[in-house]
Amino acid sequence: MTRSTIACLFLVALLRSAQAAEPAGAAEIEHGRYLVHIAGCNDCHTAQYGMSNGQVDEKHWLAGDALGWSGPWGTTYATNLRLFMQGMTATNGSRTRRPCNPARRCHGSTCAR
Repeated sequence: MTRSTIACLFLVALLRSAQAAEPAGAAEIEHGRYLVHIAGCNDCHTAQYGMSNGQVDEKHWLAGDALGWSGPWGTTYATNLRLFMQGMTATNGSRTRRPCNPARRCHGSTCAR
């Protein structure tokens, strides 16, 4: 995984934990926003982010995009990280399946570990 992918996944875990029984502190949430910003997660995972020069309401962040990215691997669509990370918390930090990396051989929309 790339550093930006790891940062995006970490942020989503923090955002999900903010919705759990033990809410994250304001500092953790701000740190997550910072990570999304510096890692460029919204560039791909937020619809219309680039076309609106980043002026997208935060409630729409990381919800995926129907815009496909084409390359030698075919076409890849940005995952809705909010849905993908629902089973992950800041403490468990793992999942059994992950989004498809175009450079790997995949089956369906996810890759087996």
